[in-house]
Amino acid sequence: MAANVSVIAVVGATGAQGGAVVQALLKSYPQFKVRALTRKTNSDKAVALANQGVEVVEADLDNKESLVRAFTGCAGAFLLTNYWEIFDVNREIQQGKNQVDACKEAGVAHVVFSTLEGVKKVGGDKFKLIGEWAVPHFDGKDVITDYLVASGLNYSLLYTCFYYENWCTMSAPHKGQDGNYYLSYNMGETPMPAVAVTDIGTTAARAFGAGAAVYGKKVYAVGENIPISEYAKIFSKVFGKTFIYAPVTTEQFAAFGFPGADDLANMFQFYRDFVPDFPRDVAAAKEFNPELIGFEQWLTANKARFNL
Repeated sequence: MAANVSVIAVVGATGAQGGAVVQALLKSYPQFKVRALTRKTNSDKAVALANQGVEVVEADLDNKESLVRAFTGCAGAFLLTNYWEIFDVNREIQQGKNQVDACKEAGVAHVVFSTLEGVKKVGGDKFKLIGEWAVPHFDGKDVITDYLVASGLNYSLLYTCFYYENWCTMSAPHKGQDGNYYLSYNMGETPMPAVAVTDIGTTAARAFGAGAAVYGKKVYAVGENIPISEYAKIFSKVFGKTFIYAPVTTEQFAAFGFPGADDLANMFQFYRDFVPDFPRDVAAAKEFNPELIGFEQWLTANKARFNL
């Protein structure tokens, strides 16, 4: 290894967020060597990373010892958990704790954790709980955050939000019988923060580049924060079709019935009702990361990903 080159380990390197972190580090931070953690080192994505010069190592979030081995010798580590892969908050929390414990045992100098707020903690009495949680995919990460903060590690907390890419998949606009396209959310006219997944990567990479300046700090990846009605107008402008925001209630959204609909219904309610307490300030985020892009710019560049 070249002198003065630090190793940054990236959890979930073959997934969306982790993959974006890897690419951002490769593109702009030659002072770091990237170590990609994956369960399957022979997958197509893992092989592609290896062909880019990334060190690919096998690790399992359910196996702390495999994580200790993967983090050993690393100056930094990007940590994440993926509720949507396992739909099990308790397992997600344990996977997060395994990563924190392994970083501590391996002597990692700087941890950047992709996290979200604790909805039950701040307003659980205002939500129809899902099991014991308000928004499972938020609440589990908040428990892990508290564990990380108490660990004694040098950490930075990276707060993310709704992906622009979700509109290509699970949140795709639906076509009505009138030929128009509809966006249905329980957001009212409250702004909804959103970001390109690639910009989660560039923000995390900047946190590693900033080092001690962001120890103990929160950084935010958010490229747009406007009402759904404004997102609909941008869709209309870019595609030359009519997109309409059709508000629904939290109960109506939860009844859409797809896996996690109740979780997302509560998430949008959280965004709607708790904005003053948990702002997503685009200007402040861009001050830290000028590479953040707005929704119109992203949508224009990604039109081909939509089947409209």
